[in-house]
Amino acid sequence: MKVFQKLVLVILGIFMLGTAYAATDAAPTQKKEKAIEYLFIETAQTGDMQKDTTQDNTYIITLKNVDPWVTYFSNVPERITGFMPLQDFVQLLARETQTKYQAGLNSGLIAFANAKEKTGKMSRYILSIKQPEFDPATQTLILKAHIVPGAQKDPIPKEVDFHHISLFIDSICASCAGDNF
Repeated sequence: MKVFQKLVLVILGIFMLGTAYAATDAAPTQKKEKAIEYLFIETAQTGDMQKDTTQDNTYIITLKNVDPWVTYFSNVPERITGFMPLQDFVQLLARETQTKYQAGLNSGLIAFANAKEKTGKMSRYILSIKQPEFDPATQTLILKAHIVPGAQKDPIPKEVDFHHISLFIDSICASCAGDNF
Protein backbone atom coordinates (compact mmCIF):
# COMPACT_ATOMS: atom_id res chain seq x y z
CA MET A 1 0.00 0.00 0.00
CA LYS A 2 2.85 2.40 0.74
CA VAL A 3 4.26 1.90 -2.76
CA PHE A 4 0.92 2.90 -4.27
CA GLN A 5 0.76 6.06 -2.11
CA LYS A 6 4.33 7.00 -3.09
CA LEU A 7 3.52 6.45 -6.76
CA VAL A 8 0.46 8.72 -6.49
CA LEU A 9 2.56 11.40 -4.77
CA VAL A 10 5.28 11.19 -7.45
CA ILE A 11 2.70 11.51 -10.25
CA LEU A 12 1.00 14.41 -8.46
CA GLY A 13 4.39 16.11 -7.95
CA ILE A 14 5.32 15.75 -11.62
CA PHE A 15 1.94 17.18 -12.63
CA MET A 16 2.31 20.16 -10.26
CA LEU A 17 5.87 20.83 -11.42
CA GLY A 18 4.75 20.77 -15.05
CA THR A 19 1.88 23.15 -14.27
CA ALA A 20 4.18 25.55 -12.42
CA TYR A 21 6.71 25.49 -15.27
CA ALA A 22 3.99 26.19 -17.85
CA ALA A 23 2.66 29.14 -15.83
CA THR A 24 6.07 30.79 -15.38
CA ASP A 25 6.95 30.28 -19.04
CA ALA A 26 3.97 32.31 -20.27
CA ALA A 27 4.10 36.04 -20.94
CA PRO A 28 1.28 38.57 -21.17
CA THR A 29 1.86 38.85 -24.92
CA GLN A 30 0.92 35.22 -25.51
CA LYS A 31 -2.64 34.33 -26.45
CA LYS A 32 -4.49 32.14 -24.00
CA GLU A 33 -7.84 30.48 -24.47
CA LYS A 34 -8.99 31.49 -20.99
CA ALA A 35 -9.56 35.13 -20.03
CA ILE A 36 -6.51 36.14 -18.02
CA GLU A 37 -6.62 39.33 -16.03
CA TYR A 38 -3.41 41.09 -15.06
CA LEU A 39 -2.75 43.41 -12.15
CA PHE A 40 0.02 46.02 -12.38
CA ILE A 41 2.32 47.91 -10.00
CA GLU A 42 4.22 51.10 -10.86
CA THR A 43 6.54 52.86 -8.43
CA ALA A 44 7.99 56.37 -8.32
CA GLN A 45 10.30 58.29 -6.03
CA THR A 46 8.28 61.53 -5.86
CA GLY A 47 5.13 63.08 -7.22
CA ASP A 48 2.06 65.12 -6.48
CA MET A 49 -1.69 65.17 -6.88
CA GLN A 50 -3.56 68.37 -7.65
CA LYS A 51 -7.27 69.09 -7.97
CA ASP A 52 -8.34 69.61 -11.59
CA THR A 53 -10.28 72.87 -11.36
CA THR A 54 -12.10 72.19 -14.64
CA GLN A 55 -13.88 69.00 -13.48
CA ASP A 56 -15.53 67.82 -10.26
CA ASN A 57 -13.93 64.95 -8.35
CA THR A 58 -10.95 64.95 -10.72
CA TYR A 59 -7.26 65.16 -9.94
CA ILE A 60 -4.04 65.23 -11.94
CA ILE A 61 -1.38 62.86 -10.60
CA THR A 62 2.22 63.48 -11.59
CA LEU A 63 4.71 60.73 -10.77
CA LYS A 64 8.39 61.67 -11.05
CA ASN A 65 11.42 59.42 -11.25
CA VAL A 66 9.18 56.52 -12.19
CA ASP A 67 10.51 53.01 -12.50
CA PRO A 68 10.93 52.28 -16.23
CA TRP A 69 9.42 48.80 -15.68
CA VAL A 70 5.89 47.97 -14.57
CA THR A 71 5.50 44.77 -12.58
CA TYR A 72 2.54 42.62 -13.56
CA PHE A 73 0.98 39.44 -12.27
CA SER A 74 -2.09 37.50 -13.27
CA ASN A 75 -5.16 37.04 -11.19
CA VAL A 76 -5.96 33.58 -9.82
CA PRO A 77 -5.98 30.79 -10.88
CA GLU A 78 -3.10 31.71 -13.23
CA ARG A 79 0.35 32.39 -11.82
CA ILE A 80 2.04 34.57 -14.43
CA THR A 81 4.44 37.34 -13.39
CA GLY A 82 6.84 39.62 -15.18
CA PHE A 83 7.93 43.11 -16.15
CA MET A 84 6.67 45.34 -18.94
CA PRO A 85 8.38 48.50 -20.19
CA LEU A 86 6.52 51.53 -18.84
CA GLN A 87 6.13 52.97 -22.34
CA ASP A 88 4.30 49.78 -23.44
CA PHE A 89 2.09 49.86 -20.36
CA VAL A 90 1.16 53.50 -20.97
CA GLN A 91 0.07 52.62 -24.51
CA LEU A 92 -1.95 49.67 -23.18
CA LEU A 93 -3.58 51.80 -20.47
CA ALA A 94 -4.42 54.55 -22.96
CA ARG A 95 -5.98 52.04 -25.39
CA GLU A 96 -7.96 50.23 -22.72
CA THR A 97 -9.35 53.44 -21.17
CA GLN A 98 -10.39 54.74 -24.58
CA THR A 99 -12.28 51.55 -25.42
CA LYS A 100 -13.29 49.04 -22.72
CA TYR A 101 -12.67 50.99 -19.51
CA GLN A 102 -13.77 54.51 -20.44
CA ALA A 103 -14.45 55.45 -16.83
CA GLY A 104 -10.85 54.51 -16.03
CA LEU A 105 -9.16 51.59 -14.36
CA ASN A 106 -9.52 51.02 -10.65
CA SER A 107 -6.28 51.66 -8.83
CA GLY A 108 -4.84 52.38 -5.44
CA LEU A 109 -2.05 54.80 -4.63
CA ILE A 110 -0.07 54.64 -1.43
CA ALA A 111 2.70 57.07 -0.55
CA PHE A 112 4.16 59.19 2.17
CA ALA A 113 2.45 62.55 1.82
CA ASN A 114 3.38 66.17 2.52
CA ALA A 115 6.68 65.40 4.20
CA LYS A 116 9.73 67.58 3.80
CA GLU A 117 12.01 64.77 4.86
CA LYS A 118 11.93 61.06 4.11
CA THR A 119 9.25 60.46 6.72
CA GLY A 120 5.63 61.39 6.87
CA LYS A 121 2.12 60.10 7.06
CA MET A 122 1.26 57.25 4.74
CA SER A 123 -1.69 58.22 2.57
CA ARG A 124 -3.99 55.93 0.62
CA TYR A 125 -6.19 56.88 -2.30
CA ILE A 126 -8.67 54.70 -4.19
CA LEU A 127 -8.80 56.02 -7.73
CA SER A 128 -9.99 55.45 -11.24
CA ILE A 129 -7.18 56.43 -13.62
CA LYS A 130 -6.98 57.20 -17.33
CA GLN A 131 -5.34 59.44 -19.94
CA PRO A 132 -1.73 58.50 -19.16
CA GLU A 133 1.11 60.61 -20.52
CA PHE A 134 4.70 59.45 -20.15
CA ASP A 135 7.82 61.51 -20.82
CA PRO A 136 10.81 59.12 -20.95
CA ALA A 137 13.28 62.03 -21.01
CA THR A 138 12.16 63.23 -17.57
CA GLN A 139 10.85 59.84 -16.32
CA THR A 140 7.52 61.52 -15.54
CA LEU A 141 4.09 59.86 -15.72
CA ILE A 142 0.94 62.01 -15.63
CA LEU A 143 -2.51 60.50 -15.07
CA LYS A 144 -6.03 61.86 -14.77
CA ALA A 145 -7.70 60.42 -11.69
CA HIS A 146 -11.18 60.33 -10.23
CA ILE A 147 -11.63 59.50 -6.58
CA VAL A 148 -13.89 56.46 -6.26
CA PRO A 149 -17.02 57.64 -4.38
CA GLY A 150 -17.45 56.15 -0.93
CA ALA A 151 -14.05 54.46 -0.94
CA GLN A 152 -12.01 57.39 0.38
CA LYS A 153 -12.15 57.79 4.17
CA ASP A 154 -10.10 60.96 4.61
CA PRO A 155 -10.85 64.26 2.88
CA ILE A 156 -8.58 64.95 -0.06
CA PRO A 157 -6.63 68.19 -0.13
CA LYS A 158 -6.50 70.32 -3.27
CA GLU A 159 -2.80 69.57 -3.53
CA VAL A 160 -0.59 66.92 -1.97
CA ASP A 161 3.10 66.07 -2.44
CA PHE A 162 4.25 62.45 -2.33
CA HIS A 163 7.40 60.40 -1.98
CA HIS A 164 7.95 56.63 -2.05
CA ILE A 165 4.90 55.99 -4.24
CA SER A 166 3.32 52.71 -5.29
CA LEU A 167 0.46 52.73 -7.77
CA PHE A 168 -1.56 49.50 -8.04
CA ILE A 169 -3.62 49.18 -11.22
CA ASP A 170 -6.47 46.69 -11.29
CA SER A 171 -7.21 44.12 -13.92
CA ILE A 172 -6.77 44.45 -17.62
CA CYS A 173 -8.00 41.39 -19.43
CA ALA A 174 -5.47 40.70 -22.16
CA SER A 175 -7.47 37.98 -23.86
CA CYS A 176 -11.12 38.96 -23.29
CA ALA A 177 -11.67 40.43 -26.76
CA GLY A 178 -8.97 38.48 -28.52
CA ASP A 179 -6.47 41.25 -27.79
CA ASN A 180 -3.20 40.46 -26.11
CA PHE A 181 -0.50 42.77 -24.90
